[in-house]
Amino acid sequence: MAWKRVLAKMFITGRPAISKKDRVFAALEGKVLDRPPCGEIAFPGKSNDSALLEHFIYTLNTDLITFTVDPYNSGFSISFENPSDIKNLAKNTDCFLLGGIPGVFWQAISEMGLETAARMSKKSPLEFRNYMRSLGKRHLEIVLELLEKGADGIMIFDDLAGSKGLFFSPVSYRELVFPELSKLVFEIKSRGKPVFFSF
Repeated sequence: MAWKRVLAKMFITGRPAISKKDRVFAALEGKVLDRPPCGEIAFPGKSNDSALLEHFIYTLNTDLITFTVDPYNSGFSISFENPSDIKNLAKNTDCFLLGGIPGVFWQAISEMGLETAARMSKKSPLEFRNYMRSLGKRHLEIVLELLEKGADGIMIFDDLAGSKGLFFSPVSYRELVFPELSKLVFEIKSRGKPVFFSF
């Protein structure tokens, strides 16, 4: 049955059919494609419902699936409490798998609250920097596990601003947050994987 779809695509577009994963990689390289990649950063519903996921992939003809290993975010993306479950997803789809993780700033705000983080960054910048380093190390472990289990790329979700502007000053971000984000990005890119930043 699949070969009929491949032949139909070749006949309609005049180009060989391309796998979903290859379509995303080709788009990242700026290549001309039969169509742009399709996917969702997040979708509501029961994230661990495999029937819902299959319906989602089929209905949208999605090329890209974003998932997290953050159990607190399960209402808005495919969420796994156990990264080993990602191996199963990688085996059962030819979609590009984008592993989503909270950024170090977002994680700090989630754990201690914005007001406490802002106060600590001003009154005890060395303590806050060490805290951010520990978050960076934890996040790097998660990223490496996601890549090992089958993620094709990583999306870092970090809220750096609200509707009224930045939460911290640009200087504070440069000194306290961006060094840890830079390390994460470097490690991901050094493994030949694409990385995206959403704020």
